[in-house]
Amino acid sequence: MTKKLLVLVLVLALWLVVLVPLAAGAGTSGTYPLEPGPVIIETTTEPTLLPTVTEPITTETIPPIGGDKGWIDVYCNVDGASVYFDGVSEGTISGGILSVAVSTTSSPISTITVSMAGYASWSGSPSRMPTQGEHVAVYATLNPLTTVPTTVPPVMTGAIYAQSSPAGAAIYLNGNFYGYSPLTIPSLAPGTYSVKATLTGYTPDDTLVNVYVGQTAPYYPVLQQSPQPRQTGTVYVTSSPNHAAVYADGGYYGTTPLTVTLYPGSHQIVLKLSGYNDYSTTVWITAGQSQSLPVTMSTATLGTVVITSVPGAAVFIDSNAVGTINSAGSITLSGV
Repeated sequence: MTKKLLVLVLVLALWLVVLVPLAAGAGTSGTYPLEPGPVIIETTTEPTLLPTVTEPITTETIPPIGGDKGWIDVYCNVDGASVYFDGVSEGTISGGILSVAVSTTSSPISTITVSMAGYASWSGSPSRMPTQGEHVAVYATLNPLTTVPTTVPPVMTGAIYAQSSPAGAAIYLNGNFYGYSPLTIPSLAPGTYSVKATLTGYTPDDTLVNVYVGQTAPYYPVLQQSPQPRQTGTVYVTSSPNHAAVYADGGYYGTTPLTVTLYPGSHQIVLKLSGYNDYSTTVWITAGQSQSLPVTMSTATLGTVVITSVPGAAVFIDSNAVGTINSAGSITLSGV
């Protein structure tokens, strides 16, 4: 009995499984079980950007202007003066010179201007542009602006400005040593002067320079290196008293005691010392030989005085009238 009941329950359960879903789906338009439908996938289409192809840019390398370098050396008698190349400031004069580096392949410099407050400006052009490593010299002389008050007497003297190339040459005026270039020799009476420049290892330069009232005359010697070395001889000069200035052929060499080296041949030796008469003699120099020249200076009793002043001025010595300044602005008194 129990087995029959169990079978009946199973049959009833199977019947419910079949009939109940059919009854539940009677009001629908579909069937059960549902067939799987197509899967709808929504897609968003974004515009596709193609990569931009950029043509390679070829940059042409332009060579820099002015690959090589030279120098323009501007010499001037006024330190601190401003220098301009075609209107562009390049610096100021120091020690009598300003050396400006320039390109040998750039446009040539057409105008160089040098100016300083209180002086008339100078303008000029270089003789040429320098080549690689070369120096080209330009010489500028600035003259002061003359504003003379009515109460001040007019200037009656001039000056000479000496600048050698290379610098440092000894400068002589009428045979007298004045110093080393660059230098200015002021307060010179108008006239013509013999000016000489000497530098060891270079051939001396000498010329005549005209001096005018109120102006600075330029002297720009360009010294050339001496030719093949020559044999020399020496003369040892002593004096009593010591410290006499020694000149050989008009050139100043120093003070005694002093050894002077000269080329073979005849040379004039002159010794000068304040309060003593000048001593002059001629010596013969032999190559490779030395000689001595002892000199005893004699006390001077009379001398010559050159006085420069305004023309027409009266000159007195110990309250005694001795003459009048001539039209050239000087007077020479001998036997003083």
